[in-house]
Amino acid sequence: DACNLSASAVYVAHVVASSNDFWQDVPSGQWVELLPTLERWCAEEGQAQIAALRIMGFWAEEWWQSFVCEQGGQEIRTTVLRMLKACLRLLTCLPTGGIRENQLVAAETVFQLLGCARDVLGPDDALSRELLDALVLACRTALLQCHQLGQSPSELTELDQLLASATLRCLGRLATESVTVLSPNLCCVAPTVLQSMQGTPSAVSIIAVEFWSSLALHDIAAASCGTYAGEGLVAEFLPQLVPLLLAMLAASDAGRWSDQQLVEAASVSLQLLVKADKDEFCIQQIFQFLSRSHASSQIVEPGFGDLLALDALLEAREREAAEAVGLFCPLVSAAMVHGNPSWRIQAAKTATRALQMQKECIPHAVKESWLQTSLVAIRDESMSFDFGQVLQELMSQACASPKSFEILAGQLLAAFEEVPPNSPARPALLRALAGLIESSSCEPFLGALLLKFLDALQKCRHIDGAGGCLKALTLRLGPAVLEFADRLLQFCASRMLDSTVQEEGLLATVALVKALGKSHPSDLASLWPVVARVLAKRDQPEALNLVFEILQAAAETLEPRHLLPLAAQAVPGLLSLLEDSSQQAAAAECLSTLAAALGADAPHLEALVAGFCRQSVAGMVLASTTRSKHDTCYSHPGFSGRVLINGWRQGHGARLLQKLPGLFRAVRNITESSTPTDVGSKPQAGPVYTCRSYACEDIWLQRQGRTVHFSKSAH
Repeated sequence: DACNLSASAVYVAHVVASSNDFWQDVPSGQWVELLPTLERWCAEEGQAQIAALRIMGFWAEEWWQSFVCEQGGQEIRTTVLRMLKACLRLLTCLPTGGIRENQLVAAETVFQLLGCARDVLGPDDALSRELLDALVLACRTALLQCHQLGQSPSELTELDQLLASATLRCLGRLATESVTVLSPNLCCVAPTVLQSMQGTPSAVSIIAVEFWSSLALHDIAAASCGTYAGEGLVAEFLPQLVPLLLAMLAASDAGRWSDQQLVEAASVSLQLLVKADKDEFCIQQIFQFLSRSHASSQIVEPGFGDLLALDALLEAREREAAEAVGLFCPLVSAAMVHGNPSWRIQAAKTATRALQMQKECIPHAVKESWLQTSLVAIRDESMSFDFGQVLQELMSQACASPKSFEILAGQLLAAFEEVPPNSPARPALLRALAGLIESSSCEPFLGALLLKFLDALQKCRHIDGAGGCLKALTLRLGPAVLEFADRLLQFCASRMLDSTVQEEGLLATVALVKALGKSHPSDLASLWPVVARVLAKRDQPEALNLVFEILQAAAETLEPRHLLPLAAQAVPGLLSLLEDSSQQAAAAECLSTLAAALGADAPHLEALVAGFCRQSVAGMVLASTTRSKHDTCYSHPGFSGRVLINGWRQGHGARLLQKLPGLFRAVRNITESSTPTDVGSKPQAGPVYTCRSYACEDIWLQRQGRTVHFSKSAH
């Protein structure tokens, strides 16, 4: 009935188009009957056009999201082609009274149709040229309309601005998804996009800047893959494009940047252009920009744009980037001290990237200056994170001698104790201290530092980063940590009992278990009930992940007699997690690791097997230490799984054989109702038990070349 609606009933069609259920009829072919009506409405005036365009756009969006176009045939492609042509006829209509809403809706619909038009548009075919001409014409119309009204581009009317933005988004989508359609006609499109970056509202300029970023990304990818031997798509337009981007950065220096998003978009685009430029034109222009008002030895107050331009230079090839860092490090040093917090934060970000990408080119004196500046600036809460990043990079690269380590660690710990308890500077300082510990030759001072740090932690309730710092200290101490195990155990137990600081205690416990190795202080078992309680709660995913790490580390390092109490308390919780799809894989891995370490002495072994059976892990292989724990496989329900048992070399074979009837009973109920879907391979040489089929008709036991066969009736 919708096909017979008159123009006066278009409102009904508009409601239908916006209905969430309307698209469900599309695959059944309803659009074949509606399309002629929509084309007829597009040829009419008024709201009929808008209703038809909205329906087309709705179809296109739903088809794109549900991959209908990829799955459809020629009929879909023909439909998309007809809708695209209908939209282009409206988009190129130039009314004398100014831009109409119909053109705006047509541009928005074209954007939606482009997601479905990859098989419709070809490189440099007639339809592609018609599409690009229509988009360019509509965008230029929007930009020129303001001049006819005696306005500047920045005073575009709302309708002009929306149309310019919509057409630029279409061009941007082509640059991202269908660059082969755009590239043959780029010379016709580029002038309009460049014009859209000059004096237009930031909402328009940002889309135009991102258009060039998309093309630069394509050039970078093509160059890295060796699929593009030419100069690239953007090379021809760099002389016009780079000055425009640098002008946007310069405007931020003069305080004229009302939209931070535009400045950030220009900065990102400049970085990509530097990476894409083969002829180093961008690099030369940025060097000139940075040298325009600063001599490297006479920098008083560098600008925000200078820092963003230096960020782009860091993306250059190694030689040019090293030269830039060497020349303009004083600029960064000055910006870290002078200016408002926004500029200082950007200076810290630039310093961090320079340390990450060109650390060898930064003089030692500059690094020392950044260190002292960061230790002061980090106390300002608004700058704590970014200057903390600088500290972390400096410390992780310090490779300090024992004497230097003592000085640096003392400075960081003193700053940690001086800042307010709730300051974000504290976790930043601890991350830096952990980096220093991991990178330096510091063994003679580790024990004293550990005790001093534990004393400092007693004065504060919750400090993010304390667990990470203790982990670094503990792992560097290694087995020598046994001397300080009592203090560490007290810390771990107290923190794990407090839900607000639980993760700190768990992280420290992971490190402690790994560092102790075969050593086992008698009080270590006091942590296991706390670990089991965390495991039972399930409501803290991060804490659960740390518990899994503790269990894995314990299974790998502790002797079986010390591991058994932990396993006895942890296995019930792990078995319950097998029912939780989000934790099932991690819990299964822990169960397997514990079973592999304990062999036939593994607690709750029958319940463990039954747990796997409940998850439809039907096959079971019990293998010896000749196989790595990485051979353990937990597959999707309906496929075979493996549980490793380590016991042959510890003489557990006889006890495991005694448990076999119980294990068989555990799998019997689930397997009797299953249809055999696979049969395992023949028994292998070596000490391995194998459940031979999903139906458990046979069980083969093989040890030292001797094969024993049990049938189901005999067991």
